Amino acid sequence: MRLVSLLLSCFLLVSCIPVDDIPEANRNLIYRTSIALLEDVSGVESIPEHNWPRTIARLGPKNLYVTEDGLYIVIQKPFSELFVAETGYFIPRVGWQIAVGHSYELLGNDIYIYKIRT
Repeated sequence: MRLVSLLLSCFLLVSCIPVDDIPEANRNLIYRTSIALLEDVSGVESIPEHNWPRTIARLGPKNLYVTEDGLYIVIQKPFSELFVAETGYFIPRVGWQIAVGHSYELLGNDIYIYKIRT
């Protein structure tokens, strides 16, 4: 029973690791790469892993998708926080407006940490 409790505690600790800040030099490169990707994708689409730019793949995303708002780099899925469906980095398209039900925190260089709440 103690082993099960220990394993559950370890799982919960690992799944609650927050999305990290990105050093400014890397943010510039990620932003430029993301804007180029947004220019290539006009609609809403999930980007297959084999098409992920290397600079973005180094972040270790679980998924990468484009919407009318911008590029979402999914870092964590459920269990990261209570009532949060997904979290990661967001790079907006020009003219982007904050989506209802999401929260965004500006890191810098027009890169945000986002949370989509359930």
